[in-house]
Amino acid sequence: MTHVVPGSCTNILSYGDMLMDNERNQAFQRAIESALEKYCNKDFVHVIDIGSGSGYLAMLAARASANRVTAVEQCSNLVECARKIVERNGFKDVITVIEASSTEINERNIGGRADIVVAEIFDTELIGEGAINIFRSACHDLLKSNAMVIPAVASVYVRAISSLFLRKCFEIEFCASNNMEKCNGLRSIMEIDFDSLPPDSFDFITSPVKMFKFDFADPSTLSVRDTVTRETFFTFNSRPSKSVDAILMWWELDFLGDGSIILSTEPSHSSGLCKKWRYHWKHGVYALPHSISIEKSELLLIYGCHDEFQFWFNADIKEKQQLEYRTVLPICTCDVHRLFSPNMLYKINDMLYFSMIFDSLKTDVNGKHWLCIGEVSVLPLWIAKARAKSVSSNFTWADLEFWYVVHDLQENLGSHRQQLKVYPHTAVIWCTAVEFEHFWKVFSVPARVEGLDLLPYKNYITTIRQCMDHSIETYYLYEYSSLCCSSPVMMMELDMLINPSLCTGNISAEQHLTLTGFVLLWKYYV
Repeated sequence: MTHVVPGSCTNILSYGDMLMDNERNQAFQRAIESALEKYCNKDFVHVIDIGSGSGYLAMLAARASANRVTAVEQCSNLVECARKIVERNGFKDVITVIEASSTEINERNIGGRADIVVAEIFDTELIGEGAINIFRSACHDLLKSNAMVIPAVASVYVRAISSLFLRKCFEIEFCASNNMEKCNGLRSIMEIDFDSLPPDSFDFITSPVKMFKFDFADPSTLSVRDTVTRETFFTFNSRPSKSVDAILMWWELDFLGDGSIILSTEPSHSSGLCKKWRYHWKHGVYALPHSISIEKSELLLIYGCHDEFQFWFNADIKEKQQLEYRTVLPICTCDVHRLFSPNMLYKINDMLYFSMIFDSLKTDVNGKHWLCIGEVSVLPLWIAKARAKSVSSNFTWADLEFWYVVHDLQENLGSHRQQLKVYPHTAVIWCTAVEFEHFWKVFSVPARVEGLDLLPYKNYITTIRQCMDHSIETYYLYEYSSLCCSSPVMMMELDMLINPSLCTGNISAEQHLTLTGFVLLWKYYV
């Protein structure tokens, strides 16, 4: 039985999806085999696997005839799991799994400096998991002077884009104060499957531009604390009078440094190649402090900066260059960007949605006390402007929590509960069965990968999922393509004026498809 220590590791559930990325797996396998072939005349080859996780990369090295492999992993649960997997695959005499952070050990802890280091410590932003410091530390403390690093080189590319959809994910159209209107937004990356966006929802303003290059075997190229700025000039060749709203970012790994084995996260919208679905590595979109109007044939400057864990970008027109703080890390001054995700900001900007709600309420607004319960909304501001006597706003993060809050209010009002009006008074839940094209991979861990037995890891992830508090998770489904397996079925109708109770409903699939999930649709009656 797998024993899980609560809170011992973070983001553990996203690791399993990586093992289903065949391009990633095969690229590492080819690179490791090629590196060990270069050491074929050497009597003893020592490989270190940093951030080993399940031990998969360590076993690839052992299978490719490494004499000793040291797998370094700081998560105690994964260390236990990796040791079981190593023994299960017959590599116990070759692979040693140690529980440690690679930045806190030296050559004495691993029995001498290594000839090869392999590490998969990348996120959507490339450096968000600490890759810069990890490779710098490894070069100084764990590797021989001529050691090979896999992957050897990483490059970061960007394209400037114009998109009303993305602009609504970063800017607030309904500004309640001057502070919100003048806010430059937030530095954070918006992780998104860019290929899920319809082609007519954006325009590329520039060609791909290489902004950064990291040579992981050369610490001098791995700046940890210094902010690095690149200025790139290019001609705007799209149709005239567009705006630059955001910067699209992706990265590319050159495993051996010679271009023979390349893995890129570039979206197919940009590359023109077949779409590659990856949940663990999405695409990065960065908002500009403000959209920039640009005319045909003007030159655009893109400024890119990074610290140890993140990138941020800015842009300006070369002829104007009025950007005062082109390399300064943007900081939200209105708090809205810090509190709410880009998808939530897009919801705030849906004026049609909120105006429909307000139109149905406005006859009851004047002179009354209102309590607005729910996720972030401009509705309290509209109600206040309509001369409500008082307005209070309260957050609830689950749709049906509203029902329970209303019940508590009714209990506290006692004999005055009859005077309470509830909007919406009814909620209807519809459901449809679906077959997700790729999304099911997020929740599936293979038992075997490239001929290696990873069953203990699969069982470990399954155990963690069973320990989770929530069996229902929220995702933005526009990013995940699917096919409907049934017609929409009304599962239940909920009366907000009565006490919460257990409700059940049934649905049956009509098509002979692989059922991988259900989509719940909410409909409210005000």
